[in-house]
Amino acid sequence: MKYNYPIFFSLFMVAIMVQGVRGQSSDSTSQIVSFSGSIGITNNGFSIIPTFSLNSPATIMNFSWRKNKFSFDPDFRLVPDASKGGLLFWFRYRLIEQKKFQLRIGIHPAFTLVKRQVVENGTSSEITEMLRFAAGELVSTYQIKPKWGVSAMFLHGSGL
Repeated sequence: MKYNYPIFFSLFMVAIMVQGVRGQSSDSTSQIVSFSGSIGITNNGFSIIPTFSLNSPATIMNFSWRKNKFSFDPDFRLVPDASKGGLLFWFRYRLIEQKKFQLRIGIHPAFTLVKRQVVENGTSSEITEMLRFAAGELVSTYQIKPKWGVSAMFLHGSGL
């Protein structure tokens, strides 16, 4: 089944704009703005998804900037010489934020760096190739108790 990403992106942008329409100016003290991040180093670049394993030492950097219901969450995973790894740039919007139920949508472009052998004029050489992807997510969460919750996630991506 082929998905039409321009339509998905257009619906996403309409949802953001509809939430932003107001009759009066908002109180600037009620806006939630936060920034967080983490940087880690691993000795083997392991991932629970085998395709994303780097099989060598790597740096993993996760950041998040959030203002009200919108967040930007970049995720970088690179080996020291940047010849292998991945770069994800999540744009997420929280459609519903209630005490027990949350619904979030998100899209991201992703770039994966892979090493590849190329033969040109009979000479073989190793290059780093950048593969491009786009993905979208829909995540719902229901909080059963303060420490117990259940989530359902739909994630679809495709190569560009």
